[in-house]
Amino acid sequence: MSPFALLLAVLVLLLSACATPGHVKTDIWHSLIPAQQDEAQVIEGVLAKLAEECRTRQPASACIPARVVVTWSGMTPQYQHGGHAILVPASALNPSLRVVMAHEIGHSWWADARDDCQGKAKAFTCEQNANVHGAQVLRDGYGYSEADAILMTWAYLVGSVQNGVKPSQGHPDACRELHAFETRVGTTSLYQWQEKAR
Repeated sequence: MSPFALLLAVLVLLLSACATPGHVKTDIWHSLIPAQQDEAQVIEGVLAKLAEECRTRQPASACIPARVVVTWSGMTPQYQHGGHAILVPASALNPSLRVVMAHEIGHSWWADARDDCQGKAKAFTCEQNANVHGAQVLRDGYGYSEADAILMTWAYLVGSVQNGVKPSQGHPDACRELHAFETRVGTTSLYQWQEKAR
């Protein structure tokens, strides 16, 4: 493990140690503007709805939501597997970033988007699963219609293609990720995509 990865793991554990699963923890609540505070409360509601649905569907299984920790650093929410926590920059407490938050909740909530994600192929599969689960979170947690949840996720992925997002861990090719999502949700005509020549 690299020194940076070790430092990040320790930081996540320290930040999330006092956070209660299913609740948003922050030491900067007083510094958040009212709209950010409102969005943090929306996230708590989303986690509560998912927990209730999980207990109803699978009463014998442990439904443990991630700890959600608001920080000043970063640009977008990010799930940290080691501490089972989602780090949310204060600037990301915005309804326009619900797709990203839903995707990260998808990583934290469903094992097929969280566990066994080592290696390029497995990481890509976990990201594909988190995209589909993210749409479920938008529907079941945030209360969007299924069509709107799919369209919101799709639009975010299209934006990644159009903006030429650089490959990263689990996201080797934005076109492939978009196509995989379209295939999984049963539509392939939303966007004319083509894979880059290799």
